[in-house]
Amino acid sequence: MLSQQLGQALARYLITASIQSIEGGKAILKLDTTGELIAWPIAHLPSYLTPGSVVSFQIGSDTLVQQEREAIARKLLADLIK
Repeated sequence: MLSQQLGQALARYLITASIQSIEGGKAILKLDTTGELIAWPIAHLPSYLTPGSVVSFQIGSDTLVQQEREAIARKLLADLIK
C-alpha cells in the first residue's frame, strides 16, 4: 500500500520522454504521457544520448517530494493506530 502511494506521488513529479530527433542544437522530445513534442536544448542533456534514447525529468523540488512522502507516512501511521 505505502509503496504504491509513494510510486503515485513520485509519478506526479517525474516525466519521461523519448528523443525523436536532434535538430539545430535541440533534441525533439516526445512526452510519454501526452505524446506532446517539445524542443529541449541539447546542452542540457548528457552528450551520449541519441535519437531513441529515453530521458526522465523531475519536475518540482526535492522538498515537494519529501513533503508528499511525509504526508503519506503520517496517513499510514494514523490508519495503523486506528
